[in-house]
Amino acid sequence: MGAFLTFLDLERREGVDQVEEERKREEEMASEEVSEQREVEELKEKEEEEMALEEAVEARPLVPVEGPRGEVKIDESVIGQIAMQALRTIKGVQPSAGSMMSKMGFGRKMYGGVRISLEDEENPQVTVDTYISVRYGLRIPDVAWDLQETIKDQLEQYTGYTVKAVNIYVQGIHFEDGRPLEEAPKESESAERQDAEAFKEEG
Repeated sequence: MGAFLTFLDLERREGVDQVEEERKREEEMASEEVSEQREVEELKEKEEEEMALEEAVEARPLVPVEGPRGEVKIDESVIGQIAMQALRTIKGVQPSAGSMMSKMGFGRKMYGGVRISLEDEENPQVTVDTYISVRYGLRIPDVAWDLQETIKDQLEQYTGYTVKAVNIYVQGIHFEDGRPLEEAPKESESAERQDAEAFKEEG
């Protein structure tokens, strides 16, 4: 009888130990989950702080329009040269001569296919008119979008002025070697030339 009771006591004690182990295991898992959640929240807060700092730095003008020592004014020619350099970074784009009035020397000055309109107010705003030729085979809307973004980003970065608009005027298409598309021989002209050469050989 005593041995039987001892056996029952052992089984009961083992059951209690198993319950205790499961409880400890659950507590450890819960503690690990809380720690992981805390680490995730801390990492998220750190990333948000870094993003907010980057946005604040990007939003700050590189060149102040007005400082404690007086005004800072940037000439249109400087803005035009920056826009012209931005244009040259886009593959498949060449500057064009602009409108007929520009070719005749009237209106605002052109800077390598770029014309600048500057609203010189308390917060200067720039409007850019760009006259270009696009290489044959490229999708014109994509090229125009890249050019608009590049000019806008570089002008705002280097001048601190607000770019109101970047207007793109595609005035021609050229081949990879730079020749305008209209200089390509037409099929009819090529056929006539071949017939003439064949006639000479027969004669």
